[in-house]
Amino acid sequence: MRSFAGLYPALMIIVLVLSGCIEDAGENNGNSTPAFVTEVHMETAGGERQEQFNAGEDVVVVAEVRNRRDSEQILEFATERVSDFVVLDDTDQVRRLWSDDRAFAEVLTEEAFAPGETRRFEMTWQGLDDASGVSLEPGEYEIQAWLPADDARDGVDELSPEELRSVLVRFEIE
Repeated sequence: MRSFAGLYPALMIIVLVLSGCIEDAGENNGNSTPAFVTEVHMETAGGERQEQFNAGEDVVVVAEVRNRRDSEQILEFATERVSDFVVLDDTDQVRRLWSDDRAFAEVLTEEAFAPGETRRFEMTWQGLDDASGVSLEPGEYEIQAWLPADDARDGVDELSPEELRSVLVRFEIE
């Protein structure tokens, strides 16, 4: 007589997939690569990409986020804030968090990304100022941008790059 004990693990996997407890592996082509990749760069007010700026200059911080999947991906945000950036000085002290002096309505916000779509999120940084509103002094700094879709890992506590958080990028103020 045949035993069904060997079929039990396979049957459990089928039940879990059908019940929605396990994601469809086909959605990401069977691999565990991140759905998104995020990069940051800075531009002059005129749109020129640069890494050196004059003290007091207005700049635009651009977070570019690309959906790497072949299906639509939807990000949900707890507020209207869908992007942010942080600036560190050469001693790793936070000198500017873009969202600090802004108010955002607490309304669920969704961003849908088409397959392969890259989207720009622009944040104007007026006067290259620090958290107190004073222009940063000349020197080298690092900037990181992210999309705060995951409230548990929001803010500047976790600076490691991940799919919705860029690497730290150096820039200079002259």
